[in-house]
Amino acid sequence: MVPCAKQRLLFSWDFRSTEKQAEFSCSKSVPSSALPLSGLLKHASEVYTLSLFRDFEEEFGYSIATTAKLIWKQEYTEFYVVSIDEEPWSPERVTYIHESQTVSCTCKNFEASRWLCYHCIRILHLHSVNRIPEQYIKKRWTKSAKSSVWNKLENEKPEEVQYTPWRQTMARKYYNLILKSQSNEETRTLIEDGYAASVSLVDELLASLNVSNTDDASTTETSATAAPQTSATAAPETNATAAYETNSAPAGTHATTTSDTSVQQATSSEPATNTTTEPPMVLDPKRCTTKGRNKRPRGLFVKKKKGKTAAPPTADFGTITPNLRLF
Repeated sequence: MVPCAKQRLLFSWDFRSTEKQAEFSCSKSVPSSALPLSGLLKHASEVYTLSLFRDFEEEFGYSIATTAKLIWKQEYTEFYVVSIDEEPWSPERVTYIHESQTVSCTCKNFEASRWLCYHCIRILHLHSVNRIPEQYIKKRWTKSAKSSVWNKLENEKPEEVQYTPWRQTMARKYYNLILKSQSNEETRTLIEDGYAASVSLVDELLASLNVSNTDDASTTETSATAAPQTSATAAPETNATAAYETNSAPAGTHATTTSDTSVQQATSSEPATNTTTEPPMVLDPKRCTTKGRNKRPRGLFVKKKKGKTAAPPTADFGTITPNLRLF
């Protein structure tokens, strides 16, 4: 039976609400256990989420009931057989390396579920390891899994985020093309040749763009360094020519030039009073005046406010005769 859209919406809402509740409980509460919280169990309660801590606690309880036998030792490597008494299916071989605190088991529980089995926990407890090694703590089961994702998104460059939709669509298109051409040898060779040709063309285009960018940067640097030098050399020449003209000019012309400069300074110092102001444009004159009513237009389902109804006039008893029909 295919669930309807309403059922899928309710399921997604329930999932989101339980996720928020679990996140809040993991960040604000401390897990409780029937066993004393010390050593590996305490470290697991600090690192893992509540749901995974229950699984780790169950594995830790099984590890208490197991026995470990050393079968072989070579320098820093030890080989054990861990089993539960009177359980023929339980024996597993565990390898432990002292230097790196590496532990591996033949049950392959860590490779499947990404948390340690009770065989490995027994060997770690046997060697007085009070904290779970870092290589056996996966972020997806920790309390900070979601915060690490957000930190990764915040540290990501905005250019990469901008091209994410295009990258996803192109990957989907090429994947569909590969699925379409995988059954025929000629289409496969065509896809491979096209890929090699496109790679070479993209490399050539990127190399040419990098060369043009470097040339533009060098030209801008040379122009920026040459501009102050030209201005510095032009300034003494202009000052010298101005001094020569003032010295060679007669007295009357000098007075006129000084008077012109004073007039220009006076006109520049006066504030500009002739400013043109345009009246504001009103696109909808009906909605221009909003005094006494709400600016937002009333929708179809908005109830109108009831006005005050005047009280009926009071009348003395007997002034109004009732209009009754007896027959």
